[in-house]
Amino acid sequence: MMRAGSLKLILIPAVAVTLGACRAPEVPHQSLVAGLREVSDAYTRSTASNEASAVVAFFAPDVVVMSPQGRAPVRGVEANRAAWERFFRGKNPVHTMTTDTAVVDRSGELGYTTGQWTVGVDTPGGRAEAAGNYLAVWRRQEGRWRIVALSAYPFR
Repeated sequence: MMRAGSLKLILIPAVAVTLGACRAPEVPHQSLVAGLREVSDAYTRSTASNEASAVVAFFAPDVVVMSPQGRAPVRGVEANRAAWERFFRGKNPVHTMTTDTAVVDRSGELGYTTGQWTVGVDTPGGRAEAAGNYLAVWRRQEGRWRIVALSAYPFR
């Protein structure tokens, strides 16, 4: 006859194994970091595309972007699309970015990237240019990384 203590020794590991098998497979952390860097690199390339839709394709619906011009934050995809369209309508617009750092939290649902940006556009008074650093906060939504917050500031 089996004692109650022996039954616990059998059931506890069996339940743990069963529950572990029911969880979604975990993506290795390094794969998440590599995936975020890859998506960030694609985003940075999109800013040189002169296509606002290509840029905002990386934004979460509730994205908040804080630009270096000291304006109020731009909230939401459509408002950011309009801002990028205005920029791309400028004369000879150039926008570049780099991904220098990619970090993913332990949960694998949040991450951030940092890097540098440059921007330039021709104006009646000559070429206007600026450069600086940025911080982008990313959230994984339905398996895809999306920018939820972006802050850029100039070097000077």
